[in-house]
Amino acid sequence: MFSAGRSFSKPRNCSWTEAYGHVHNAPTAAHGDDWQQARSAAERGVDAQITAARIERELEEADFQDTGLGPEQERWLTLLNGGQLPRCAPTAPPAS
Repeated sequence: MFSAGRSFSKPRNCSWTEAYGHVHNAPTAAHGDDWQQARSAAERGVDAQITAARIERELEEADFQDTGLGPEQERWLTLLNGGQLPRCAPTAPPAS
């Protein structure tokens, strides 16, 4: 957990893709005791819904702009760019 004044190192080569939707998996595979089996089942379910080629194509076509960033995101940008959350009053409401 990050708190004000605590250092955070931004990973150098970090990326991920988030996708939301319904994936069908066998309950015994997805909720069993074998973590690797559960991960493999989830991966197969996602791969059946969307291909890596489609994800790449949509990312290339996406127009990512920072125009939606405002004062609410300033704390997180400070953490990302400077490695620390800015200090705030203990009585201040949470940032998110």
